[in-house]
Amino acid sequence: MDLVLLSGGHDSANLIRTAKKDEQDCCALFVDYGQPAAARELVAAVKITDYFGVPLIRRTMPTPATSGVEWLGRNLALIGVAMPVALEHKCKRILIGCTDQDYERFPDCRQDFINSLNAAAEIGYNVQVVAPLTVRPSYIVKGTWSCYGPGPRPCGECPSCKQE
Repeated sequence: MDLVLLSGGHDSANLIRTAKKDEQDCCALFVDYGQPAAARELVAAVKITDYFGVPLIRRTMPTPATSGVEWLGRNLALIGVAMPVALEHKCKRILIGCTDQDYERFPDCRQDFINSLNAAAEIGYNVQVVAPLTVRPSYIVKGTWSCYGPGPRPCGECPSCKQE
């Protein structure tokens, strides 16, 4: 079974879509870390998991430090929150929606970083950490929310909106 870190955005929704297409069992983890768009992201996460028939697990963690729009060490922290959930649900992989476009801005989205986390996770817990979208594109999945803002519509100004 896979555990997909689900932000409610199109990248992580694509991971669920691909898992279901490949007939892979999965569950999804939504983490509220104090992000402005948390409410909108959760609504999207519920719609996505309902559509694909995937169980949704929710957790809250302390808000990471920021440098402007970016949350420092966010993906490392999210994987840290995901590991006990993966172990509890007997998941063999944690999937995170890091993309090749995230490489420059986020050190914890780089494939070498993910590979290092994966090595530690496999040694310690026999769980893989995988970021498949760093090597293949994602596709827009209907009902997702990728904007960093709280809504009601995408702001068109944040890095995520400009990326799409």
